[in-house]
Amino acid sequence: MYAYIEEFAGNLYAAKIEQDTDYRPVGVPADLNDPSRAMRVVGKRTRLSSLSWQDEPIGTIRKRNTVGVITKMTESHICVEITEDEYRALIAADEAAWRAKRDKKRQGEIAGIKEMIAKAEAQESIPTPAEAVKMRRKYNNLYNEGGYGYVPQIIDSVKYVELKDRLAALEK
Repeated sequence: MYAYIEEFAGNLYAAKIEQDTDYRPVGVPADLNDPSRAMRVVGKRTRLSSLSWQDEPIGTIRKRNTVGVITKMTESHICVEITEDEYRALIAADEAAWRAKRDKKRQGEIAGIKEMIAKAEAQESIPTPAEAVKMRRKYNNLYNEGGYGYVPQIIDSVKYVELKDRLAALEK
């Protein structure tokens, strides 16, 4: 048997379980009136780190009746018995969600780097790091009278090369 488990702390897991008729967990959901429905985790718990309780297939699974589960002497908030196929589907959906989040983050980083490169190329010149410091100081002294205030970002030659290298690495 397998189970989808949602702990009080909000952690989501899928795990192999077995019936435990000798123990009635304390503080289990109210629908566990029969102690023979208590379950015990016997396999490795697999954390579902990229899915939330609203995502499919979890949203459908959570509509079922819950059972009590013992996990290292703590009780779960929600535990739903699932089939082996549903267990595999949960793991696959979690991996797909993780890949989608990773790809979205990567695309955002690529867009940010392209924006910075365009900004660097729009400057009159791409200065050396020492020249960039002088340009920022000159701007600050002129517009902020040497105090605190807005100073535009000036992308120097070292940063420009780093941006180009990072973009090339991300687009592989």
